[in-house]
Amino acid sequence: MEMETLQYGKSTEILQFIINSGMLDLHDVQDSMEAMKREEVLKKHQYKIWQGKDGKWYTYLPDDRKGRVLKKKSTRDKIEDLIIQFYRQERQKEDNKTCTFNNRYSVWVKRQKDCGVVDNTISKYESDYKRFFEDGNLENRNIRDINDDDITAYLIERIKEKELNYRAVKSLFSMLNGIFEKSVKDKIITVNPCKYVDLPVMKKFCKEERRKSTSERIVSDEQMKKFYEQFEYDHKVKPQYIPTYAVELATLTGMRSGELSGLMWENIDFNKKCIIVCKSEKYNRKSKEYYIDTTKNGKERIIPMTEEMEVLLKEIKKVETVYGYLSRYVFSNENGRVHARTISDCARNKSIQIGIEVKSIHAMRRTFNSKLRSEGVSAVVASSILGHTERVNNNNYTYDASDMDYKNTIVSNVNKETVMLHTVAK
Repeated sequence: MEMETLQYGKSTEILQFIINSGMLDLHDVQDSMEAMKREEVLKKHQYKIWQGKDGKWYTYLPDDRKGRVLKKKSTRDKIEDLIIQFYRQERQKEDNKTCTFNNRYSVWVKRQKDCGVVDNTISKYESDYKRFFEDGNLENRNIRDINDDDITAYLIERIKEKELNYRAVKSLFSMLNGIFEKSVKDKIITVNPCKYVDLPVMKKFCKEERRKSTSERIVSDEQMKKFYEQFEYDHKVKPQYIPTYAVELATLTGMRSGELSGLMWENIDFNKKCIIVCKSEKYNRKSKEYYIDTTKNGKERIIPMTEEMEVLLKEIKKVETVYGYLSRYVFSNENGRVHARTISDCARNKSIQIGIEVKSIHAMRRTFNSKLRSEGVSAVVASSILGHTERVNNNNYTYDASDMDYKNTIVSNVNKETVMLHTVAK
């Protein structure tokens, strides 16, 4: 590398000496280069150049509609100039087409695929493009002509038109940034204009995102009691309906719906009293197929098996054996493995049946975590059982799940201690 650098430096020094000494005229060099370029273009011209009986010079040029058109000029130089100009314009058209925002988006998406981005993410990019860019005023523009002001104006326009919240805007902007960054790497543009867009300013134009209250995000003790009354009723009246058992196990373990669907009997260890969560059902939006893959974070985790879980799991195996559903998957019915969507729908239907606002499997997951934390379990332990990070546990899964009677007892005990201390002091 050092030798190459030295040679390059020496060559530059020699060239500069030749120029300074008058041994080489740059204008002559430029003229020679231009002549070579002209000759190269003329060699590729597919039609002959000839002089007619009238002394004029003729050739054909390609035409999209007619196939070819006859051209004439008074001199050979002029007909050659016309040919050169035509092919330069054609090259410019092709260059402009290659550099449209739409084309650069296609290049960026292909790059994502080549890097191993999963189909579901690619599908999201495609749906977002249709939603935010298709038929928009950026789509057919040359990416070289788009600046930060254009992007800012476009974002504001889309925010107002689609009534976007800030989270959606950040997702849209991330896609824009990726397209422009890829164009920088491909040397189409020199600077990514997204760097100069003041994204936080967009918040004032965004639709305010309503945050759900704690009561909406978890299942209260009273609601959980109603769920279990419904579970017990369903097991008696329709014991062969397997999704109900999956929802019940979700309340006991905090497992995701995909993890419940992908749970296998080989991952249930009745001797060591544990459930190994290592698989999850996924859905490919492009191929519209279900498949079993790793868990969301790609890691295996172990949930200790309580007596309640053991009783439930043994009941499931018993029911599935009676009805001929038993397979390698814990939750199977007459159609085979029970899909995650069916389990999620079941949780919502049970909510309606017991007359409460709809509670998702995720609400049960948050409730399970919150109960762990209220019992003094650390974020580290709770996170390992739930299968996410401590930060996510603290920010998104830990809520006050205690009822008013419990709070009343706690406050009453604190007050009694305060009064007792005051009495002793007197």
